[in-house]
Amino acid sequence: MYTDKELVALIKEGNRDAFTQLYNNYSSKLLNHIFKMVGNKEEAEEILADVFILIIKKISFFSECDAPGAGFKSWIFRIASNLSIDYLRRRKKEKQMKNNQNSQENIADIEVSFCQNEELEDVNRLMDKLPAMQRTVMSLKVIENFSYMEISRVTGVSIAMVKQLLFQARHRLRQDFRQEERCL
Repeated sequence: MYTDKELVALIKEGNRDAFTQLYNNYSSKLLNHIFKMVGNKEEAEEILADVFILIIKKISFFSECDAPGAGFKSWIFRIASNLSIDYLRRRKKEKQMKNNQNSQENIADIEVSFCQNEELEDVNRLMDKLPAMQRTVMSLKVIENFSYMEISRVTGVSIAMVKQLLFQARHRLRQDFRQEERCL
């Protein structure tokens, strides 16, 4: 079994077995990360395929020297995060277009359905309500157990901003839990 550094070198040389090992090493972690961001398994699988296509296309540009200590893992998680955020932006635009067409929706009905919907897992549903960046850093910290520095590298924001986003996400989740308790 090769290290990430060795795999990168072998993949740059065109070694398909090294790419297969890389896929086996990271596909389930990346799929989980992407799914936590986009909330749809089929879309997460499509994004995962795009991630590995992009890795193949861009691996020649990866260098530890460009981001000392950043590591290959951070690089591929950043690719996954960026593609997921792009997907979320497209989905948001599509939803806005649908909402403009269906502007007669009643907000009270939405609130009632929120309070009565017991089928969805509480944490996942509330996480889905978080803004994309808060959801991303929360997922990386809690689920993937990334350090603040690794999250900073993946997301491209400062460590201070990572901490702020985590604080905001936790605060919002607490508020949403309290709101949900009131509905019960």
